[in-house]
Amino acid sequence: MDKITVDFLRSGTCIPCAGQLRVFTRKWPEGMEVTISNAIRALEFNLSIDWVIRELLPHFAWIAFKEAIAPPRIIYEKAVDAAQIKYRESPDINWAASTEARTVASEIVDAAQIKYYEEDIAPALAAYRKAEARAWVKVVKSHQERIKGGK
Repeated sequence: MDKITVDFLRSGTCIPCAGQLRVFTRKWPEGMEVTISNAIRALEFNLSIDWVIRELLPHFAWIAFKEAIAPPRIIYEKAVDAAQIKYRESPDINWAASTEARTVASEIVDAAQIKYYEEDIAPALAAYRKAEARAWVKVVKSHQERIKGGK
């Protein structure tokens, strides 16, 4: 298994959901080489790369993966928590204004909050994705080496 292929993804007792399989097949019709850049790309396409380890590799591989991503996940979650606290505080809206004006004001505030929230967590999300991709590649390649070595 030098590449993750559709056949490999379908090889377990738990098959991936149709949407994930469709995206994978569209992006990597010949299979995906196990690289950090491909893993990051897969995460950007919202593919659940951890599913491969959790469902298709031995349990010890899943444990190794979870241990590897625990520290960066804590950092990411702290960044998300800080951003959520910051953006829960809405600017005052003139509640005496008409319903339509309040709705428009609320939509503008919501859009701004989402934009700034996403900007605040973007660096933490990028760092977490990179750490997750590195751990994923390490665990999958380690499993590949075990298979090749007959272990």
